[in-house]
Amino acid sequence: MAGGLITYAYVAGNPLAFYDPLGLDSLSAGFSGSFFVGGAGGNATGSVGFDTSGNVCASVTVCGRFGGGTSVSGRIVGSYGTGDFCPGDTVSGGFFAGGGLGPFGSVSTRTDVNLDTTVTVRGGVGAGASGGGQVCLTHTVCL
Repeated sequence: MAGGLITYAYVAGNPLAFYDPLGLDSLSAGFSGSFFVGGAGGNATGSVGFDTSGNVCASVTVCGRFGGGTSVSGRIVGSYGTGDFCPGDTVSGGFFAGGGLGPFGSVSTRTDVNLDTTVTVRGGVGAGASGGGQVCLTHTVCL
């Protein structure tokens, strides 16, 4: 493949130790911004990723959030999920927590009606701390 496609990226370059026999894992990266004040807030994320079924997709996720704290941030995003990318709209729900002053980090989970779960880790700049529940809508387009 001469410096081209990394065929074992979905198993961290080690197909003997890691595997995805059903082709159901997905990885993505992008950017995110969020705010949270007075018990409510929101998050928007844009990302590009691939799954082990060979789909390359772009997605936008918008979440309504509820819970406690006050925060605002802009971050780089990395996500890992079970289930392949599904073109169209998906509704999911889960939890989030984040905080910092200057450097800001957060983690969140979402599970949809098919029980496919996505764990997202974000790092960037922001201020405050917040956590609680979230309901999200993801729109995905695959190439």
